[in-house]
Amino acid sequence: MKSKYWLILFSSDVVLHLFTTVYALPTLNLLTKPFLMVLLGGYFVSLIGNRNNKLRLLIITALVCSWFGDTFLMFQVQNSLFFILGLASFLLAHIAYIFAFNKFKGYVSKSTLYLFIAIFSTYSLVLAFALWPGLGDMKMPVIAYALVITLMGITGFAKNWKVNNLILIGVVLFILSDSLIAYTKFVAPVKLSRLLIMSTYIAAQFLIIKGLSQRILAK
Repeated sequence: MKSKYWLILFSSDVVLHLFTTVYALPTLNLLTKPFLMVLLGGYFVSLIGNRNNKLRLLIITALVCSWFGDTFLMFQVQNSLFFILGLASFLLAHIAYIFAFNKFKGYVSKSTLYLFIAIFSTYSLVLAFALWPGLGDMKMPVIAYALVITLMGITGFAKNWKVNNLILIGVVLFILSDSLIAYTKFVAPVKLSRLLIMSTYIAAQFLIIKGLSQRILAK
């Protein structure tokens, strides 16, 4: 199927999912969520075809892990184990993205790289400080996750700075979405949190996938 049709299907599912999030339609919300990464994956494959099989496999792995994360988090209210499984799934998704970013050459100076390290590390430390009192037994898993998203942010920027702005924006939005999930769960509810989490997450995944597709096609 052509990429434009995959994009139409993905966009339609996004609109429907966000609509059901705003208007609290839980059944439709649960039905639309698992299709998000499936349709985005179809869009990605339709864009790049058989190019760069190793890189394509890493990106598909990130989307598959994200799909598992989406699915597990749908049931976290019923059992807290599903939150752990969702966290682990997204941890693997971020790792897959890190390896995917590393497949490209970086174009930043050492001073710029150090700046990225300082910015993302500082952000993670501030977030961890805010979350810490409410983490309880989740301290170690959340620290591990924070380290991985920090590395994902640094790698994403180091490998795409001044090369692909879509990936840069996507990386920031993904970290923001993860931060909102953590803050809402461990600190305090955020107004319109579900809408903010899903809209930033969907935008992040789309921008990263679109940006990576552009870089693959430019090789």
